[in-house]
Amino acid sequence: AAGVRVLIEAAHRCGGYPRAAGAANLISLGRADMGRRALWLRTEHQRPPVPDGKALLKQCEANGFPVHMVPKGEVAPPEAVVQMHFAFTVDPGEEGGGWGYGGYGGGYGKGDAYAA
Repeated sequence: AAGVRVLIEAAHRCGGYPRAAGAANLISLGRADMGRRALWLRTEHQRPPVPDGKALLKQCEANGFPVHMVPKGEVAPPEAVVQMHFAFTVDPGEEGGGWGYGGYGGGYGKGDAYAA
């Protein structure tokens, strides 16, 4: 949890986010995401998962470092500094926790080894 907090705070403090409206596209993000203005912090695959993502984000917001949870297909608000995937706030032990093929236990998402 400490590493996620450090990244969120660093994004707010560095002055680079939100990126300016006329900033060049970030080609490294791919065609669909190259125009993002906020830091897209992907931590939903964190292993071990952060035990209480909701509490961490509430604490960050209370300290002046808000994070926006942006639903799929929507764009973060212009003032967003950090955005994250909603799955970060889902407790892996909850009913419906995790996501993808088989929840956290074994999907073939990015970083997972595929065994034929």
